[in-house]
Amino acid sequence: MKSAALKKIQRGLFLGVTAAGMLATSGSANALLREINVDFTCTYPLIGTQPLNLDGSADVPLVFIVGEAIPPFEVTVTAMLQGLTWTGMNIVQGKTLEGDVLVPTTIDAVNRLEGFDVEAGFDAQPVPPTNGDFPLFITAFSPPLAAFTPDQVGEAGLSLDGTMDLMIIARKEDGTGVIFAESLDDTGVFPVICTAVPGAELSLGTSMVEEIVLPGEIEVSPLSINFGALIDGDESTETIIVSNVGLGDLTINEINQAGSAFSETNDCDVIAPGSTCEIDVTFTASGEGTFNGQVEITSTDEVEGTIIVPLTGSSEFETFPEIDVNPASIAFGTLVTGDSSTQTVTVSNLGTEALSVSNVTFVGGDAAEFMQSNDCGTVAVGDTCEIDVTYMASSLGSFSTTLTIDSNDEDEPTSNVAVTGASIPVPEPEIEVSTSAVDFGTVLAGETPMQTVTVANTGDAALTIDSVELMGDNAADFMQTNDCVSVAVGESCDIELTYFAAGDASHTTDLVIMSNDSSEPSTVVDVDGTSETLKFPNIVVSTASVDFGSILIGTAAGVTVDISNTGTAALTLSGISLSGDMEFSEANNCGTVAVAESCSVDLTFTASGVSTFTGTLTITSDDPDTASIAVSLLGEGFEVIIPDVDVSFNVMGDTLIAKGPGTAELSGTLDAALSESDGTLSADLGLDDTSATFPLIGTFLSTSVNMSFVQEGDISGTFGAGQVTADTEMFIHLDDIYLNIFSLSIRIGGGVDCATQDAVTMALASSAEETFDPLTSGGTLSAVYEMPKMENCGALTFITNSILAGEDNTVDLTLTQVSF
Repeated sequence: MKSAALKKIQRGLFLGVTAAGMLATSGSANALLREINVDFTCTYPLIGTQPLNLDGSADVPLVFIVGEAIPPFEVTVTAMLQGLTWTGMNIVQGKTLEGDVLVPTTIDAVNRLEGFDVEAGFDAQPVPPTNGDFPLFITAFSPPLAAFTPDQVGEAGLSLDGTMDLMIIARKEDGTGVIFAESLDDTGVFPVICTAVPGAELSLGTSMVEEIVLPGEIEVSPLSINFGALIDGDESTETIIVSNVGLGDLTINEINQAGSAFSETNDCDVIAPGSTCEIDVTFTASGEGTFNGQVEITSTDEVEGTIIVPLTGSSEFETFPEIDVNPASIAFGTLVTGDSSTQTVTVSNLGTEALSVSNVTFVGGDAAEFMQSNDCGTVAVGDTCEIDVTYMASSLGSFSTTLTIDSNDEDEPTSNVAVTGASIPVPEPEIEVSTSAVDFGTVLAGETPMQTVTVANTGDAALTIDSVELMGDNAADFMQTNDCVSVAVGESCDIELTYFAAGDASHTTDLVIMSNDSSEPSTVVDVDGTSETLKFPNIVVSTASVDFGSILIGTAAGVTVDISNTGTAALTLSGISLSGDMEFSEANNCGTVAVAESCSVDLTFTASGVSTFTGTLTITSDDPDTASIAVSLLGEGFEVIIPDVDVSFNVMGDTLIAKGPGTAELSGTLDAALSESDGTLSADLGLDDTSATFPLIGTFLSTSVNMSFVQEGDISGTFGAGQVTADTEMFIHLDDIYLNIFSLSIRIGGGVDCATQDAVTMALASSAEETFDPLTSGGTLSAVYEMPKMENCGALTFITNSILAGEDNTVDLTLTQVSF
């Protein structure tokens, strides 16, 4: 262990060296002028993109210290304006330049990538009187940056981002600002955006991020431990306090303990300045003798890296009495009031000197319920004495107390024995009958149902059944048999009751049970039953057959069939169903029919055609004589024949040829035969010849055709509810095809055989918004159709098809009735 004076001298030297190192890495001594020379291209008003050279230096620290704020560093540059910059200023009569500059910069370190702006304003500087490059002198400072953290130790690079923003005012000789289109709010301030040329060197070099580690200083108390003398087998623990009285963290590298009688535990690891940790050292005495050991503590203390704390202690044997009490508790259980019970507690001396028993007594609880006697006084080594404990069950309840034994055993001067006991009254029987009433309900006369009454003994003494009898006016209508004489505790016996049902009447009596239960010597059970003679339902159906007669097809007729119950019991209808032709249907309100009541089945016949229809209504029930009844059904259908009606219409309208485009006016007649019985029609459509013209180029070139229509087969359709449909097929013929040039017409095709390759299909239909009644007036029919290609129209057939053939053509026809 070093002397306090030597430790003070060594620690002072160490702190002095550390302080010198910190001084060398801070302040102006920690800075390096980093050269800056970057060529930019900048965009100006009026003169466009021009070169600019930035040349100067940055006063960047060589070393950044962890935890210290990064101070602003100075950047001094000369911005050399080049190219047409002087010319642009001369054109606008700019005599001075002033403004602000902003250079985005990035710091790149371990676990840190951060961008910041170096910015400054520059006062008015003159524009030279002669043409050529001219400088702007700018001094800027970096903004304060957050300190580096311990996880960022290492190399840190500083670089420009490659852009520079200038906000400049060019002033004339009179001091007014030159206003450009790009000026902000007519203030004269205009932005100049500069970008470093490709390949430019943007790095400002690198610096180091370092952490200053302050020393820790160990202090230990106490510097030695003497545990004194302990009895064999005993233990004693003392604590060593390890303190850090230094300026930095102190790391405890290792704690070693020597000496077999000693052991240690600790919570020491890294100790912050001003904090402590503890080493618990335990001495375990064994046999007789003196024991020595030590605790060795090694740490990062630069001056005193290892401290040893000596340990000493001694061990010796001890003589003593040792009491042992058996049992540790006495439970007398439950006794009948007036009885008593005794149990023995044995006291033994297991020690190495005489045991003196000074007092034996009951403490607390129900001590008065117990008594004790003993032969204990002085108990030699290895001997015993006895304590007799008696419980006198003199009153009802549960009782407890503690038997205490005082002795000269230093470790256990008082021994306790828990004592409990309980007392119950003299046992008695207690009768419990399973029910207080037996109801046989309603029974058919002549039946003999049985029910059981159970008699149980829930007491704590045998139950004697003295008698079991039926008493009352109707006792003769019942009978009882039993096996009840003596019922043990927790057991039971059965009484079987039988009811002899006769006639239509209610019967009641009492079942009386006599026993030795002092609190309930007589127990009465009410017995009831009702007898009735057998009753049956009887089904009656109002008819065996139903004839609906002959009705018009599509109409319906109805008939009701009544079902009555003329029996003496409710009638249950289990099924009502129809079979045969589907023209019959039924609905009913039948389920259970009370005596003298009825329900009904509503039958409906709907004629679906000219024919005779048959069916069967089947009714099933619980009538024992007639379980199923069948009612036959008959009906006929007939129809009224309505003759066809002939009607003629004048037809007017047009058709739009979508591809042309061109429209042809239509006229003609339509003769139709209408069938009112089924709403169908057949017709013949005769359309007059017509013509249409289609533009080709402007107004001077067009084509025109003469058209005729040949119907293919009859038109078929439907009518009714104000709507008409008519499907037709026809061939369209082009009798003549003309090419029109101004007022000159030249026939280029057509003829008898010039027609559509296939029939044109039109699905004519009236509008849903219009009522079309062919029997009274008429209406409008429309369709969308496809025009097939033409054939046999001459050498220019392909031109005709390019004008006419295609989809989305429309036809609209107005039909006006002319005869009926």
